[in-house]
Amino acid sequence: MEAVQPKRLLPLTAIAAVLALAGWDLPTGRLNVVPIGDPDGQPHPMLGRDAARTGRSPFRGPIARPRVRWKLHTGGRLVAGPVVARDGTVYVGGLDDRLNAVDSEGRLRWRWLAGGDISGSAAVAGDGTIYVPSDDRKLTALDPRGRVRWTVATEGIVRSSPAIGRDGTVVFGSYDRGLYAVGPTGIVRWRFAAADAVAAPAAVASDGSAYVASFDGTLSGVRSDGGALFSTKLGGRSRGSVLLVESGEQRALYACAGDGRLHAVDAAGTERWALQLGADCNSSPALGSDGSVIVGTDGGRLVAARPEGTLAWRADLRGNLRAGPLVDARGTIYVGGTDRMLRAVSPSGSLLWTFEASAEIEGSPALGADGTIFFGSGDGWLWALR
Repeated sequence: MEAVQPKRLLPLTAIAAVLALAGWDLPTGRLNVVPIGDPDGQPHPMLGRDAARTGRSPFRGPIARPRVRWKLHTGGRLVAGPVVARDGTVYVGGLDDRLNAVDSEGRLRWRWLAGGDISGSAAVAGDGTIYVPSDDRKLTALDPRGRVRWTVATEGIVRSSPAIGRDGTVVFGSYDRGLYAVGPTGIVRWRFAAADAVAAPAAVASDGSAYVASFDGTLSGVRSDGGALFSTKLGGRSRGSVLLVESGEQRALYACAGDGRLHAVDAAGTERWALQLGADCNSSPALGSDGSVIVGTDGGRLVAARPEGTLAWRADLRGNLRAGPLVDARGTIYVGGTDRMLRAVSPSGSLLWTFEASAEIEGSPALGADGTIFFGSGDGWLWALR
């Protein structure tokens, strides 16, 4: 591992002074990581597992190289990560316009045909409702048997994986430059006009406020009623979700941008620091067990940044790491790459094991309650490892 120096917006001592004057400290994972929308006993109900997009699981994945428990061919290319409901059902959508419901033993329960590709992860509510984004410009709510409950139509493609807030509000973005908040019955509560298309998933706070990066790299904060909190321009285009960390009244937001930097922003929209990663970043950050921010880059770099903006470690892997990492209860990090590899990395950055799939891995993995890891590959296979 070689050191990568962060690009500082201010010297670290100056940042510390500013934070002290503002009464703002970067929250860490050792403090109060709010499990927003969490998750009603569900193992992994949405992208990043919770509405804050922490990527943190309370379950333990394999620390030694796992075996294939089962695999199922879905028929369409899988670019979105799977989600796991309370009863162990795994939901994953593909570029054949279908959402697949698969039981915990790898048996197909049902398939639902959308009107366009499904390239974003679904989300599962506590009552079993499944929210599905699709390229036919809709968010669709399905019951646990795959029957349509309602749809919300937008004016653009919907690839933004929905987040479910504490009160059941579903927040998602569209290529029509809108960020939408929809109630559990399908009523649109508000639409926020973003600066550009919203392909990235939003993060939702405990009070219902939402944070999202639009395609042009503008990070927006939105109140729970849809009003604007702030708008901050990051460097370059943004494709990954925002990571939200809450500690009491304090919030820290972390996002990657096309400028190859990891950005830290406070709840007022002020950028606190930007860490140069040394490669393009199209991934969603995750929260490490020690409060570090873990993110992958194109070119195979997995980087851990301390909350104050310094490098903790860097692991040089292979492939493009475009899927958000998953962090288990031990702090083990699981990440897939376009080189077909799923890797497990220790909390200190050491490679633990590598598993080779049959095609590229572009979606984030999910962890079941029994420690099974689920992920999809680009040739249509849904994998279960343990």
